[in-house]
Amino acid sequence: MRCLLVCSTLASWLAVAGTATAVDITACGALVATGEIGVLQSDLSGCADGVTLAQDAALQMNGHAIMNSAIGVHCTAGRCRITGPGDIGGADVGIRLEGGTPGRHALYIDDVDVHDSASFGIYAFARIIASNLSVSGTIANSFGVYATDLRGTGISVTNNAGTGLGIAENARVVGLTVTGNGEEGLEAQGRIKLFDSTVTGNGDIDILSPHRPRLRNTVCDHSGGREDSYELNWGVCANDPAP
Repeated sequence: MRCLLVCSTLASWLAVAGTATAVDITACGALVATGEIGVLQSDLSGCADGVTLAQDAALQMNGHAIMNSAIGVHCTAGRCRITGPGDIGGADVGIRLEGGTPGRHALYIDDVDVHDSASFGIYAFARIIASNLSVSGTIANSFGVYATDLRGTGISVTNNAGTGLGIAENARVVGLTVTGNGEEGLEAQGRIKLFDSTVTGNGDIDILSPHRPRLRNTVCDHSGGREDSYELNWGVCANDPAP
């Protein structure tokens, strides 16, 4: 039941992929048009935009890497998909999506490692739906991942200089690991639901939300955000003092 949203959305994308046109990508700056699938055939390095995806376009990384680009993968419209295995490393922004309404704009990511970004690992003003995603080593005091909404399974956000995850609305994840980030681990303005997760060893607060987090089989050290106060905790983490 917990996989229902993620699995159904991934299945719908796979169905679409079965009828889409595939195009090989061998050089920087490729544009994958609406409804097409770009298949990376070699590593890319030193690009402005490594690969650009139009609305409803997809990128198969095919085991390759996009390194040291301004933007590793740039989704210029409201919905796109990136599937691995593959690495996006050393970019200013690893993945960027120009989005809007979460219900209509979404970034689907599977089996991708985003690491050592200068500004943001992932910046998406949209919903992220992810599985087997790793984001680590973002250098700036910003966010490893910033999104409007987050859904997924098997997401790891670790050792980023600033906040690990900044979510403007809600986060619901099975198997989330958020550790070693310099500031908050997971900050959400909406509701947080975590299952089978570890959110520990981040700055001063691991989980920050104005709503009581719902945690099942999940460990954390410190929470905050009760009564919209950074200092008041929810009493849900191991080291929370009595609220």
